[in-house]
Amino acid sequence: MSLTRVLYRMYTGRSPTDYTVKSYLVTVKTDVQLELDQYLQEKGVGAFMTALMEKVLLAEAQNPYTVIFEFICEQYPEQAILALEMLNPPKNT
Repeated sequence: MSLTRVLYRMYTGRSPTDYTVKSYLVTVKTDVQLELDQYLQEKGVGAFMTALMEKVLLAEAQNPYTVIFEFICEQYPEQAILALEMLNPPKNT
C-alpha cells in the first residue's frame, strides 16, 4: 500500500479507492495552497515581489542581483542589516 493510501486511511479511517485518494490529495493540496496564500498575503510577499521585479526590469542592469540587493537595503534596511549579521557573524578574538 502506498504512503498516500496509508495516510488517507489514518486520517479518514476508511479504506482508500483510487477515486477517494485522488479526492483526498486534491483537498490536502487545496488546504496547503490556502495556507501558503494566506501567509504570503499576511507578509506582503506578493507586493514585495511585484515592486522588486519592476525595479529589476526598469533598471535593465548588467547585474540584476545588485539591483535586488539595493532594493532590499532601501526598502527594508533593518531586515537587511539583520540578514547580513546572520550571514557574517562577528568573529571571536
